Amino acid sequence: MEGIMKFQIGGFTCELSRGAGGEVTARWLPHRPRYLNKPERAAYEAARAAFLRDEEPGDAAGAAREAGRGFSQRATALHGRP
Repeated sequence: MEGIMKFQIGGFTCELSRGAGGEVTARWLPHRPRYLNKPERAAYEAARAAFLRDEEPGDAAGAAREAGRGFSQRATALHGRP
């Protein structure tokens, strides 16, 4: 089972994915941030926890979309961007 979740942290997009073997990979765009401040780090950790918790066979895509939508809005709001 492979699930994917994308969410916004500041000016970066993080894509979490889980491969068939269960390993989780984080991909950052446009590049991996050198540093996340405290609110950004908290938003990333919360999104990752939601991804790990909600990623279940049969509903992975829906759970990832729902979790990503909420964290994207919260992380974006922390930086005052629409």
